[in-house]
Amino acid sequence: MAYHYLLLHWWKRNQSINEPPPLPLSRIAGCVSLAHVLTQKKLIQDTKMEFGILNSFFALLILRVIYEYYRDRRLPPGPRRLPLIGNIHQVPQVLPWRTFHQWSKKYIRAVVEEGLRWRSIVPGGVPHAARKDDTYMSYHIPKGATIVPLHWSMSLDEQHFDNPLEFRPERWLAEPDDDQFTNFFGYGRRICPGRHIARNSLFILVARILWGFEVRPPTGPDYQPKTVEDMDFGSAFVSVPAPFEAIFQPRSENARRVIESEWESTEKDINTLMDSIKEK
Repeated sequence: MAYHYLLLHWWKRNQSINEPPPLPLSRIAGCVSLAHVLTQKKLIQDTKMEFGILNSFFALLILRVIYEYYRDRRLPPGPRRLPLIGNIHQVPQVLPWRTFHQWSKKYIRAVVEEGLRWRSIVPGGVPHAARKDDTYMSYHIPKGATIVPLHWSMSLDEQHFDNPLEFRPERWLAEPDDDQFTNFFGYGRRICPGRHIARNSLFILVARILWGFEVRPPTGPDYQPKTVEDMDFGSAFVSVPAPFEAIFQPRSENARRVIESEWESTEKDINTLMDSIKEK
């Protein structure tokens, strides 16, 4: 709890700073290089993909979320083209009493936020250093001390999240709680600069999977649907879920054609993509 309120204070302090000190170009270059290394993975063994650390976490987590949450639901046919930010309202409804507008603006984003909360990307957080002596809740924090935010405990805090081990996107549809932990991408002036891109990417990923596929569990030797052990995550600095099985069935012949066409026409070389961004 102490870490929760301390980091909440850091976050509020960060919001009040209009012009933080510039980030050195060398550090920006280092971040870009790291991202480049993490994404240099290739397609292997038919349909299996080996992801970089971040890609692995996001892909497996979101697919697991969709697999678990929608395995007992069936969606109506979707529109004839892949969802984009501009046409996301056309994603088919899962809950019949919700309008497309409510679904697009709230529910998919709620799925993303709940996925980030439910299983923290970095359970122990990135270490910070105290710039000066401080006292917090009677604890003396000496200058130079290393402070590690415990994302795992904050995102599973029962005082702010009812039944925290349950994946329930609806909890994000209520009025926001100012003390509710939402900073999944770090704190302070060095908060992850790509957090908005990450959230939008996850948003599109969830929307497109729902648009294009019916996700269901495979059948085991006992002819019963296999289950996913949702606590089976690694204990490294970046927490990656264990491999699991799922069946992705195109929801219609049109969906299959669009998906295959998009794959064929999409640029897959990371160097070409980076060069095109540089030119712009």
